[in-house]
Amino acid sequence: MKTNSVVTVILGLLLASSAECVPLKNTTLRPGSEDWGYMDVRPGAHMFYWLFTSTAAEDPATLPIIIWLQGGPGAGSTGYGNFKGMGPLDIDLKPRNNSWVHHANVIFLDNPVGAGYSYVDNDEDLATNATGIALDLVSFMKLFYEKYPQFVKTPVYCFSQSYGGKMAAFFGVEMDKAMKAGEIVGNFKGVALGSAWISPIDSTTSWAPYLLQVGILDTRRHNIINKYAAKCRDLVDNKEWTRATQCWSNTEVLISIYGHNIDFYNILKKTSPSDLNEDDLKTFSNNPLGSFYSQDYTICFAHHKHPVTY
Repeated sequence: MKTNSVVTVILGLLLASSAECVPLKNTTLRPGSEDWGYMDVRPGAHMFYWLFTSTAAEDPATLPIIIWLQGGPGAGSTGYGNFKGMGPLDIDLKPRNNSWVHHANVIFLDNPVGAGYSYVDNDEDLATNATGIALDLVSFMKLFYEKYPQFVKTPVYCFSQSYGGKMAAFFGVEMDKAMKAGEIVGNFKGVALGSAWISPIDSTTSWAPYLLQVGILDTRRHNIINKYAAKCRDLVDNKEWTRATQCWSNTEVLISIYGHNIDFYNILKKTSPSDLNEDDLKTFSNNPLGSFYSQDYTICFAHHKHPVTY
């Protein structure tokens, strides 16, 4: 808690010092330097960014730029991706030996507007679909090149994680359109998607077969989870989004229990047993999905006040 508070205070101080930041021209950046501020991507929509130049070259413009988009949507890249991922400092504010900044320039974006330190003047200014998010990112790039013209010819790649993969894909399409239409001059090269949350139902229904093949699930547990995931697909097909979302969440609980705390991001690791509710474990160990096979697909999770029926 203390470390997180320190990070929050640091980010808050940076935010306060940059609240009046506007796009400037001919900003000089040295190797290993940083800059941050806001870009007004639309009237009433203010996107916060944090740029780190690479330490690997005397002229940072000779090395690629990596834009990092966090998932969520709603998780701030300047916090998660920066301190818990690949920024120059880790969550304990210690230098990170394997930071991406050692190889390329990195821009952490709090995207979409409303995430992290990015904000809007009114709720009506929030982006409401992936295309709107992508257009805001194109607008950011236009302003970025105005402020840092030395990077116009620098190769740019957009890397992303989870829901960020969906935003990155749309961003790549809209950026390509803008460049071909002559609306922006740049050297955008492509996108990279990490554990992208592009089609949630396809991800959910792939978990059990994959874990069976790598030997983490046996056939019985595979069949139980697979049948539950199929019910999630039925809910999606019927556009019952709230229940489908809960079904997906419950499927993750099942995999965590039957997969013995398997880490969703790295199957070679285990999560801490404390990450699972002990009552959940007791519920399934005493009667593993016993009522699942009943006609109404009723299943009780300890963290619900009442049984969830599908």
